[in-house]
Amino acid sequence: SLFPACPDVELGSASLLCIASGSPDSLTWFRDEVMVNVQDTEEDLTNARSSQITVSDLSRADDGDYTCVPQYSPDPAQLFLGGNTTSTSGKLSVIGLTEPPIQTIVKVGDTATFTCKANVQPVPTLSWTKSGSATTTGVSAPIRQDDEMVSYLTITDVGDEDVAPYSCTADYPSLGSHKSDEAFLRFRGIETPPVVTPAVLGQASQLNCTARGEAEAEMTWLANGTVVEESDLFSIYIASNADPTQDQDLIDTYSILSFSEVDLDVAYLVITCTATWTSDNGQSSTVASEPVSFYPLYVYQSPEDTIAVRYTTVELHCSATSYPVIRWDRAGRTYGLGIMKVDTEASQTHSTLRIGNVTEADQGDIWCVANYGEAMHDSDKAALTVVGIRQEPRSVSLPQRGLSVEFTCVVDRYPENTVSWYKATDQIQEYDNRKDMTRQEKDAVVEYKLSVSSVVEEDMGAYHCKVEYPQGAQMSQPAYLQIEEPAQITVIVTTGGEKEGDSMELLCQATGIPKPTITWKRSGKDFPDEDTTSVVTVYNEPGSSLVLINSTTTEDQGVYTCIAYNGVGEADIMDAEIALEAAVKVVTVASASSLLVFIIAVCTAVMLFALYRRRKRKNALHPEDEKLPPPTPIDEPDLENHVYDNEAYNQAAAVPGTSSDTDSTVRIYPFRAISSSSHQ
Repeated sequence: SLFPACPDVELGSASLLCIASGSPDSLTWFRDEVMVNVQDTEEDLTNARSSQITVSDLSRADDGDYTCVPQYSPDPAQLFLGGNTTSTSGKLSVIGLTEPPIQTIVKVGDTATFTCKANVQPVPTLSWTKSGSATTTGVSAPIRQDDEMVSYLTITDVGDEDVAPYSCTADYPSLGSHKSDEAFLRFRGIETPPVVTPAVLGQASQLNCTARGEAEAEMTWLANGTVVEESDLFSIYIASNADPTQDQDLIDTYSILSFSEVDLDVAYLVITCTATWTSDNGQSSTVASEPVSFYPLYVYQSPEDTIAVRYTTVELHCSATSYPVIRWDRAGRTYGLGIMKVDTEASQTHSTLRIGNVTEADQGDIWCVANYGEAMHDSDKAALTVVGIRQEPRSVSLPQRGLSVEFTCVVDRYPENTVSWYKATDQIQEYDNRKDMTRQEKDAVVEYKLSVSSVVEEDMGAYHCKVEYPQGAQMSQPAYLQIEEPAQITVIVTTGGEKEGDSMELLCQATGIPKPTITWKRSGKDFPDEDTTSVVTVYNEPGSSLVLINSTTTEDQGVYTCIAYNGVGEADIMDAEIALEAAVKVVTVASASSLLVFIIAVCTAVMLFALYRRRKRKNALHPEDEKLPPPTPIDEPDLENHVYDNEAYNQAAAVPGTSSDTDSTVRIYPFRAISSSSHQ
């Protein structure tokens, strides 16, 4: 007989028949020598009695050797004392499924396996159903293991569609089949685990977790292995889709762990979501998600406080996690994005703010802002301090040589610094006995001074102060020292021109700073001009002019006027009158001093002419320009830093004319020289 799985299965019962002769009073049944309390059906036969028992809903417990024991009553007439006897045994073998599939609970995405085993004699056919329909997906071919046939149903990557009742049937030819009870595949697991979540520091964030099973789950959050309780920092929300009015195979339980503000301590917590299901019998099972942490989005390297020297280039650096857009801000001003560099291997972004020609306008707190789209994170603020020359030396103009002048250079006192002075590109040394350098501290500044005594023409030029800090150096703009002496003619002299046809030279020399330019007039008209018929050559250089006239004529007679002007004050003027005669000239001087002046003038004229020709050749071969360091852009200082007021010596705007107070005439005639003033 077959072991039935449920009452409607055919051959799920077995009948045993026992016939005893002699009409026993009763028949008793035993299984494996243990009386079986089953309802039998007895029937009296001729001089015999039968008993038939039927075992329904067969189980393995019904398997065994069955015997029948008749009971006889005494019969004195027949001299029969009565008693009982035992039949031979009849073997009842119950075959079918020896190991039916059972309910299986797995995690989402895992693999589930059902096992079905049946007696091997006779050899059955094993088959599977899912929700009452035949299925072959994942079914293995039956194999024999000892006295059993075995079949497996394997379901990989378990999902919602796999949640169903499964059963196995063993079909025995000519005997019937044995179908197992339905075994449910259920999963209990974290359907949607929390994931590594980017979170901007200082902003709110949350983690989500969904558990799925045949019932609602109890959700718990762990941080570094400790249960998270609700607080000002954490809040927990739990809900499910359970509906008591519906027959649901699966129920989702949701939980949200919210953070009011993410900081670095929170960002590096190891967080786990757990779900626990408890059965009606009190047994519970717990599944846990993989541990996760926040991925902090923040500026991890802030710019540092920086001291920069005025008009130099300064750089500030900033680095942030991930790939934000980084901009640079200052109170009341946005600099822009800076120079960004993305490091994809380290998942970082770096930015450099480069400020060229930095000035006080750039001073203040500067910070970078990492823009992550939905939120931003600010770096710490860095103080940018600009130091350098507070007050630059200013140009000075002196009315004459021999005076003293002082240049002042005021610089920021901190950090420690040194100041040196330069004339053009040459550093002024301390051992120069006419130049004195001093230093005086005044609150937050240091005042450096350069004093030049007994100024001479060689002292003229561009002066600079250069301040050097550990962070860099700044060179001031040039401050020019100028001497502005008005032009003064020192000598006017003629040579030659004794008679018509001779050559004649006119020499005029003048002093003044800058060196004056000399022009000529003859008898009140510009000389030479387009009406001049003589061959005239003029050699000019600053402070001197030499006029050569070849083959003089009577036209060359007259009053020659030397005009010296250098842009300072009024022009200086001297006359020389020329008369051509046939007689030999003899020079007569009014005094010994006049004779000395005349001799010096003649010698000077010859030397100046030679020097002029030599310089002309040298300048053609070696032109040189004064080299000055490039000026740095600054605003005009508000304070005067010189002893002298430049306005006292501004040059006149009008073209100077001739004045009786400044005119000085020397007339040189043949045989004598006459001076009309003290200018000799």
